[in-house]
Amino acid sequence: MRCHRWWLSTALLVAPLSASAQEFNLDVGDTTTFGVPSSAYGAAAGQAGEWFSLNGGPPYAFTLDDIHGTTTGVVTDCQVTGNGLGDYSSDNALTLGDDELLMDDLQDVGGAGSTAIWTFSGLAPGAYNIFTYAWAPDVATYTTNITPGGTGDTQVSGGPWPGAHALGTTYALHCVIVDPSGVLVLEIVTASGFGSVNGFQLVPKSSACGGGGPGTAFCFCDGASVPAPCGNTGGAGNGCANGSDPAGANLLATGSATPGGLTLEADGLVAFQPGLYFQGDNEINGGAGATFGDGLRCAGGGVVRLEIVAASAAGTSSTTADLFVEGGIAPGDTRSYQLWYRDPAGSPCGSGFNLTNGVTVDW
Repeated sequence: MRCHRWWLSTALLVAPLSASAQEFNLDVGDTTTFGVPSSAYGAAAGQAGEWFSLNGGPPYAFTLDDIHGTTTGVVTDCQVTGNGLGDYSSDNALTLGDDELLMDDLQDVGGAGSTAIWTFSGLAPGAYNIFTYAWAPDVATYTTNITPGGTGDTQVSGGPWPGAHALGTTYALHCVIVDPSGVLVLEIVTASGFGSVNGFQLVPKSSACGGGGPGTAFCFCDGASVPAPCGNTGGAGNGCANGSDPAGANLLATGSATPGGLTLEADGLVAFQPGLYFQGDNEINGGAGATFGDGLRCAGGGVVRLEIVAASAAGTSSTTADLFVEGGIAPGDTRSYQLWYRDPAGSPCGSGFNLTNGVTVDW
């Protein structure tokens, strides 16, 4: 048990500096009892590389090395409000190896309502996935709220050790846009018991956060690259024409690319016929697809069957499963999706089945 913790108002302030895109693994807390994880350890982000130690208590003012061991112009600052202890450690009997080295030492934020404002300055502008490890190794009921500055996206982290990293238990994950000022601010507030900050991973993204939906459509049956199987070209942005709709079927992703947040929706299907939503590791033929039945196979490699759904009378369907769980997704993964559906009566090419366009999602 911890004796006490300070009150802490967590927000990360970042000073403007120009830089190239940076990747960071950061271990926060006592390094005497527990050292830093090995460079082979990717944690929840799957980002292996050097782990840089932030220790000594607030303001945790450091100039950071990136995962390649290169010193950057990025600096940290942490301003606190509350009764936190600063560096703290507790040996949880269930954590082992690198998990133990990251999670069993931490910043003690303080009792309920305490806040820590973490500031990263000098980041390259762009989109980043921010993994904030906020787990108490000493008491399973302690929880911590994490909110990026300027957003209302508060996530809670805490609970019993789940045996491996788990979103909402050992860490929070936010997609954040760093503007040209190069400043990232994180507000970390104790929700119950005492708040914890075990570390951070900053992972640059090749695509933007949100905006226009969580997925990118590809592989259209428009004849531009791969001919339609029997001249059954579909409408713009769709799969190939089917027996019920000469425009073909369309697939899109809605919601957010988060656990339980993503839904796949299709229209232009054959009424009452079953369809299989599936996931692939990549886009076939560079995203152009390949002839398959009356349609084009777009998503391939490591195929995972997600859910079978029958189309409505209007020729629509959507997923209800948690695609993050069913697909075995890890944060940072990119996966492609498609719907295979039956077309037994009016199949243009006589194969009895067809497919939608594809959609690629950056989780």
